[in-house]
Amino acid sequence: MNNENYETSDLGLASFLFASGIILLGLDRANPQRTLFLFKPPPSELLAAYQSATAEVNAVAHYKAIQDLKARLRRDND
Repeated sequence: MNNENYETSDLGLASFLFASGIILLGLDRANPQRTLFLFKPPPSELLAAYQSATAEVNAVAHYKAIQDLKARLRRDND
């Protein structure tokens, strides 16, 4: 992982970060078996809240983030 970016292949975490306003820098498809979502580094407190299942995010924003990320996966896969 690049020290300047945060990478994850977890769609749930990626959609949470995206819905929380963390800037998505792009997708890394270097490994054809797994796509990495590249973000600006999120605050460690945000990651800790997600990992401990205490994070909160607007449900509509989260749903839209999932739809947007899935669309990017499909679009960038063509």
